[in-house]
Amino acid sequence: MVALLVQSLFPRQAGGSLLFLNGHPAGSGLLGQKNDLTGYFHPRPSACGYSTLPSGASNAAPTSAALRDSIDHRRIRFLKENGLPVETVVPPEMLCASGSGLDPHISPEAARLQVERVARERNWNAMQTMRLKGLVNDMTESRQWDFWGRSA
Repeated sequence: MVALLVQSLFPRQAGGSLLFLNGHPAGSGLLGQKNDLTGYFHPRPSACGYSTLPSGASNAAPTSAALRDSIDHRRIRFLKENGLPVETVVPPEMLCASGSGLDPHISPEAARLQVERVARERNWNAMQTMRLKGLVNDMTESRQWDFWGRSA
């Protein structure tokens, strides 16, 4: 009964939120995928290498030296690959893996910090870069039910 209700109310989500390429399933909008290509936006880190079978967090405590080291490494890498000044505040989701290791979402701030790199790597002009900034704004999801999540 629950499955029938969910299928009727949320058909896309119940079906796995599949993304198609040339008519064939190519992924899911609910799962992050590794992407280190410089001409694309980068997802948040994954503690499980984006694998769905052993998905999970690192379970490292806030006092863990390994966690501190990984955060420092990710911060330096994010600043360097995006050509950002050292004093730039890096959004936390770009420094820490999600609880499942598969969360595809990044904040609008994290996306905006990557726009210039993506445009530069694709050799885009100012007009194309401006359109990309507009796309980031257009694709930013609003708060669910006006209270769940952060506002853009």
